[in-house]
Amino acid sequence: MKKLFTALLMCAFTFGSAAAYEMKDAYYFGPYAGYKAFDDKSDFKNDMEVGLKLGYFITEHWAAELSGGYAEAEYDSKSGSEDVLTPGLHALYHFRPSMDNALLPFLQAGVETRIADDTNTGLAVGGGLKYLFTKSFAGDVSFKNIYFGEGKHDQLMAVSVAYFFGVREKAPVMAAEPVPTPVAAAVKEEPAPMAAVVAEEKKEAVVVAPVDSDGDGVYDDQDQCPGTPQGYDVNEKGCFKNLKLYVNFANDSDMIDDASMVRVREFADFMKATPVLKVEIQGHTDSKGTEAYNQKLSERRAEAISSALINLGIEADRVSAKGYGETKPIAPNASPEDRAKNRRIEAVAVDEEGMKVQSQKPE
Repeated sequence: MKKLFTALLMCAFTFGSAAAYEMKDAYYFGPYAGYKAFDDKSDFKNDMEVGLKLGYFITEHWAAELSGGYAEAEYDSKSGSEDVLTPGLHALYHFRPSMDNALLPFLQAGVETRIADDTNTGLAVGGGLKYLFTKSFAGDVSFKNIYFGEGKHDQLMAVSVAYFFGVREKAPVMAAEPVPTPVAAAVKEEPAPMAAVVAEEKKEAVVVAPVDSDGDGVYDDQDQCPGTPQGYDVNEKGCFKNLKLYVNFANDSDMIDDASMVRVREFADFMKATPVLKVEIQGHTDSKGTEAYNQKLSERRAEAISSALINLGIEADRVSAKGYGETKPIAPNASPEDRAKNRRIEAVAVDEEGMKVQSQKPE
């Protein structure tokens, strides 16, 4: 038994990933096996217990879990054995360490019944550690104490595996290696023409070469977007050619409909044609609901579009997601039509430091 616990813990840290999982509305089921220590007053020898469990994540932290166990326990004071059933209902609180959201330490409390020669119902408390090897498969180790009153209690130390449904994986945002902020290109100096001789005054006239400070190929006196980072494809006015991405969502939804998906594909093709372009997907909501709920909803919307772009072949380090909740409306939230305008995402071009590119001119 100790070897099983040790192996599972080693797997959790050996196969750790940087994936971040959203657990709300996910459910799971799977078998468990463990060592059952019966109370001294029960007349049962300690034995193995096996069973099944079914759980549902009500929030990112809280889950409800049904379990049912079975043990063929031998009597302590006489020969023979008896079937022991242990149904239970528990509430679990999962911690979400920032170092890896796939790691889920938890505490649990609930009620559990031991059905054997007599029936006892008690309070079960304990804790353990889950680890999601993928968003569909996890393992855990746990310990719980079931107190039946009058000094009687059983204990169970178990390992289990579980299949998960409904877990959503956040698109990883990989940190790019530091790259020096583009600076203004050195002034291109061209050989000045031979000095023109002004016959009347016998003076030399020096012709000054045109200057392109940001190195985008458009001289400063014609550049309407000075300071464009190097590498962007610009138009004749010196403004980089950007395709606007604007997607609306249904009320209380982060689902991308078919019409919006067409625009997302077009934007992915544009990003492939402009390899230097990096974007921040900014999520927004209307004002219905609480600020905290709207903040989470805006983040899910931004992450849905980011994941779609990555799935279409855009490098993860070129796409970031950020939610703004209800703080940046583009229309009053006074009518259904205006609220629909605020339920949106926008793609904003950013430079190497994540700052908005000021010379953006949508075409």
